[in-house]
Amino acid sequence: MENDKLSSGCSYTRDSGLRNHEWPILDENSVFEGAVVEISRSLEISYEMALLTALSSMSSACQGIADVELPTGYRVPLSLYILIIALSGERKTAVENAFFHEIKKIERELLDKHQKDLEDYKRRNHNWTLLERELGKLLARAASKCEETESIEARQIDLYDKKPISPPTPRFIYKDITPSALAHSLYKNISLACLVSSESGDIFNGKAMQELGIYNEIWSGSSVTVDRKSSDDFSITNPRLTLALMIQPDILNRFLKKRGSEAIEGGFLSRFLVINPNSYIGLRIGKNSPPNKEIINNFHGRIRQMMQQSIDVEINNNNQKLLQFTPNAKEKWRNIALSIEKNMEQHGFYHHANGHGSKLMDNISRLAGIIHTFEGLEGDISSYTLDYAYSLCIRCSEHYMKFIAGTPEIVTLTNQLVIDIRKIVVPSASTYRFCDSKIQQRCHNSLREKQKRFSAYQLLEQLGHLKKIDAVNFEFKETILTRTDPQLKNGKHYNVSELPLFSEQRIDPNYTAYGFQLINNVHS
Repeated sequence: MENDKLSSGCSYTRDSGLRNHEWPILDENSVFEGAVVEISRSLEISYEMALLTALSSMSSACQGIADVELPTGYRVPLSLYILIIALSGERKTAVENAFFHEIKKIERELLDKHQKDLEDYKRRNHNWTLLERELGKLLARAASKCEETESIEARQIDLYDKKPISPPTPRFIYKDITPSALAHSLYKNISLACLVSSESGDIFNGKAMQELGIYNEIWSGSSVTVDRKSSDDFSITNPRLTLALMIQPDILNRFLKKRGSEAIEGGFLSRFLVINPNSYIGLRIGKNSPPNKEIINNFHGRIRQMMQQSIDVEINNNNQKLLQFTPNAKEKWRNIALSIEKNMEQHGFYHHANGHGSKLMDNISRLAGIIHTFEGLEGDISSYTLDYAYSLCIRCSEHYMKFIAGTPEIVTLTNQLVIDIRKIVVPSASTYRFCDSKIQQRCHNSLREKQKRFSAYQLLEQLGHLKKIDAVNFEFKETILTRTDPQLKNGKHYNVSELPLFSEQRIDPNYTAYGFQLINNVHS
């Protein structure tokens, strides 16, 4: 039976104005939601910044426990790649410490135990080496005397079977490390990790960005083979990796200019949940009390419990359990997937970022699985949990489109064309009539190429602001020229900032000679 409630009685709701932009929330009594509210209030940071940092910690803790089976039959891990874009002074380090405190504490405890295990291993390995040498001497002595050696060789085989194995280093948290070095650590030690940094400038500008394909492979959760020139190749079985990165806007922008095309087209950045949270710099009053200890301890207690389960699965070589969606959630999942797919069609919201669009259902499913696991829900993933994951991922997607994908080239060209038309052509009764050759001679350099210029003409025509008189002569107007809805709507299919939005215009019934007018100018 579908379980639509959290253990604390959660139902899916939307905040009623307490947070900007209506970030989706769970019931305030949930372990996750309570911690996010308390940390954001105490540190005086944006709710969404605390939200995504908490999810990074939860992903790190839960990723070894379970996978999610999509309605298509495909299986995805509970690992998220998260990027928070925030200025210096936004308390990035403080919020990281608040939510990763318990994982770091667990790592320190296990490393202390590891030191004792390592000393024991060195003692046993020393003794083993002595026995190996003695057997070698016995074998050499017997061979020199032409005596029987089979019994000695049998003892050697038995000894080799009992050779001590160095205990893996229980390291989970990584800072500045290259993808290949991280992959090797996952191979040599525990295959659970989180690359976390509250100041990721060194990561985005350093060696860690030289092998982005490794991160793409690890994200899938399937086995990964790493080819190396200077040493033996190796394979990692079922790695689980969370990326929890925070970066300043100017550093990110430099990276996007330098390697953005490679990182986006190669699929690395497309896998991220991205936010650029509201800034609280200059708005803090410094009088907030510390976070409620009971609420924060509940969160850290769940993190510890989830981490221990993940470690147990790893140490015992068990398979992750498989989470599935309820029948209602499966149907909703398919509808969401269809909607996203349609938005990747030409002129759709994700048409110019289809790599990102194609990863959205994976991220929605992963997030739903993390909430389901962390909050201790029973049964299959409910439609309520899926609703929450969908709403949150869509908000992050809007941030990705604005701050990572940026403005599509065709929109940039069309904006420039509108600017050039205004500058070059003298209007007559608010209508600009011109020949292409006139624009070609004086337009911006970005429009000198005929194909780019005519692509911009075409978009203006589809938006209803341009009419082709013949092959080279055009008529342009700031408002829509026709008396019917255009093929594409500004503000829905594209956002051409130099033109008014479709929603800001309507047909004026008193002026039959014209098409649309700005709503403020239409006669009542």
